[in-house]
Amino acid sequence: MSRLVITGHRGTLSTEPENTMRSFRRAIADGVDELELDVHLSSDGHLVIMHDKTVDRTTNGTGAIAEMTLAELRALDAGLGEQVPTFEEFWRTIGEIDLQVEVKDAAATAAVLALIKAEPREGVTITSFHPEAVAEAVATEGPWRVGLIAGKGQEAKVAEHHTPDLALMVHWSLAETERVRAIRDAGGFVTVWPSRTPDEVTRALEEGWSGTTADDTAMAVRTRDEWEAARAVRTGA
Repeated sequence: MSRLVITGHRGTLSTEPENTMRSFRRAIADGVDELELDVHLSSDGHLVIMHDKTVDRTTNGTGAIAEMTLAELRALDAGLGEQVPTFEEFWRTIGEIDLQVEVKDAAATAAVLALIKAEPREGVTITSFHPEAVAEAVATEGPWRVGLIAGKGQEAKVAEHHTPDLALMVHWSLAETERVRAIRDAGGFVTVWPSRTPDEVTRALEEGWSGTTADDTAMAVRTRDEWEAARAVRTGA
């Protein structure tokens, strides 16, 4: 039985400012197996790490990322004095931990792939809600896995766009569907999100999912480790 992969959601967003270098480092210290981050393009073509299309929710500024220069974005406070990081900064600063790079704007796909091809490393999965971004990553030769993300009510997306060579990242609501369970049971790499409580992490373990994305990474790692220890006692492993 493969170990459940714990992925730090935007680092560890429940305890640190999300998608910041501080958040990524905290998640690593908590013991995650993988980090997840989100990328957009600035108006002058730089890859920046942020979840939303605008800076309003997570910084002290306002406006659309696509309409702001990198200098304008870097001048913002992303929480506790953190700057909005660039993907290049992350890539060259954070050590080699497995990584999910979620392309939030399909227009950013080519830039993400170009950077990874120029400075390759192991354990990278390119993911997106956008099938066109997923298709571009699949069609481009490089050292990455590709994953399709499906949210609430998007079972039709899985039916139309998932292929056996793709990883699949699904909202918990889709874990109930016959198609997603069949992909998991056939040995597909399928992760579930979000796991915000010990009960959700435990469910991911007991149902045999490949991994889960956690907002509180310390909680998720602790829950998995305690579950594994208890299982070893029960089975005499």
